[in-house]
Amino acid sequence: MPEVVESNSEPGVTAPSRLTLGPTAAAEALGISRVALWKATRSGRVEQLASGAYDVEACRAALEKNSQPKNAKAGRSQKGHLARVAQVEQDRDAAPPRIDFDLPPAADSMAEAARRLEWLKLREKELKVDREEGRLVPLAEVNAHVAGMIMTARDELMRIPREEAGSLAQTTDPIRCEEIVAGRICRVLDKLTEFKRAA
Repeated sequence: MPEVVESNSEPGVTAPSRLTLGPTAAAEALGISRVALWKATRSGRVEQLASGAYDVEACRAALEKNSQPKNAKAGRSQKGHLARVAQVEQDRDAAPPRIDFDLPPAADSMAEAARRLEWLKLREKELKVDREEGRLVPLAEVNAHVAGMIMTARDELMRIPREEAGSLAQTTDPIRCEEIVAGRICRVLDKLTEFKRAA
């Protein structure tokens, strides 16, 4: 509850009462958070009474008094920053960097460019010879060949259960069953080694 405190005055004279509130209520009355009120107390900008309460009017006056110089200082700081930015831009526009396009390239750069050009020409000739002698194969042909091998292997492996079901059903020997399946898989692998894609 709000606490009414009477200030010291002469005997027989009643001074006007001052409204004091606890930290939470005082912060709400001042329009700030309780943390802000606590920080203001720590920094000495507002004074907390011995009872732990705050004189709301005194706190409001103290906060307004302390906030005005800060705002003025912030305004001066912002103006100073804008002035420095403007000066930097002015100096940059006044003296643009000079680029001399008439200078010839360095001798080292020309020699390096010539060396790389000769190397590329040599590499091009080597690739041409490898292609003519069959040492290079187009990537599309390699991909098509591998895709054909995969499809062939899949078809052959999928036929094993259907074609060997009868043989597997006639024997209860697990070793014999393994021999039957392994024999078919080996035949599929042998066929892949002889695979030739149809033209």
